[in-house]
Amino acid sequence: MSNSSSKSQRMDSFFETINAMTKTRRMLLLVLVFLLIGSIFFFLSFRPQQQKITELNTRLGDLEKRIDVLKNKADQLDKFKKELAEAEKSFKLAMQALPDKKEIPSLLSNISQSGHGAGLEFLLFEPKPEQLKEFYAEIPVQMQMKGGYHDVAHFFEAVAALPRIVNIRDITMAPKKAGEPLETSCKAVTYKFVESKPEEKGKEKEKK
Repeated sequence: MSNSSSKSQRMDSFFETINAMTKTRRMLLLVLVFLLIGSIFFFLSFRPQQQKITELNTRLGDLEKRIDVLKNKADQLDKFKKELAEAEKSFKLAMQALPDKKEIPSLLSNISQSGHGAGLEFLLFEPKPEQLKEFYAEIPVQMQMKGGYHDVAHFFEAVAALPRIVNIRDITMAPKKAGEPLETSCKAVTYKFVESKPEEKGKEKEKK
């Protein structure tokens, strides 16, 4: 009973002290109480939440930057895929223009027939040894023929119209004697695809 009565006396004394204050002091005391409660709320609840929000905003910014980087990479990947598809398509078209080993004799025969069809007389038609490159081989044919300038031009046009790639190089034209048909010396070069050996394919895969 003594404890409860002492507490009651202290509460009464506290309220009496407040009642004895002027109105201005009571307002100031009320403001101080609110400031104290607000400070406690700020430090115990609001400030930690604010720090957490700041951290989350930072993480969100980092994630947005990462998403932008990944989007750019995805756009680059789509671009590279399209370029690769176009390159593969071009490669297949180029491969169709390269004769394989079985077609070489018939191709050389077509070149010869084109010359005869243009009215030329072949003095020399000599296939030379193959010259290996990276993934293809050049097959040169040394030619020497006799005929008029227009006949030679028609022959070159016929060779250019063949479905396979044939290039004409090292062209020289001159009459052997005055009044005689021109003698034309040139080299026709065709190509064939050279397939890599198994061990070379393995090395290429390792490089890739």
